[in-house]
Amino acid sequence: YVELSDINTHSYEIINSTTYQVHELPSRASYELQEGDIITAIAGNSIGTRKHATALVTKDFEGNICTNGFRVLRNFKIDSYYLLYFLKSEVFLKQMFMYRTGAAIPNVSDNDLLNIVIHVPEQKIIDEISNKMKHAFELRQESKKQIESINLELV
Repeated sequence: YVELSDINTHSYEIINSTTYQVHELPSRASYELQEGDIITAIAGNSIGTRKHATALVTKDFEGNICTNGFRVLRNFKIDSYYLLYFLKSEVFLKQMFMYRTGAAIPNVSDNDLLNIVIHVPEQKIIDEISNKMKHAFELRQESKKQIESINLELV
């Protein structure tokens, strides 16, 4: 089970999940994740701020269930790494903040989320951003493997 606090907001990745028996899952458990999905928060105090939770679902978290405080983006028509980048941009965050309602637990409605304007630059710029984002993810994965290999050597 993946919830808002399981996202590293700086690196766009899920860093934790909790295992439950099906009958123990919180009532908020709503969406099954697939590799390549992008999840973005629509509820919580951080929506529309620099700490807005957005992540790319990796193979490690495929099949997990996530809270309904996220919306799962799938089968998008633009490059997934560019979309991920856009979902942390000031342009997106300002729109999310503008659509926030509620005091105790701010949220953005599905209808308002659908009204978010996505800036799509020329393909060359999309490709540059996408390549840099993809490379950053690959470097993080390689870094994790290196750290795990150190731990194996100590055992």
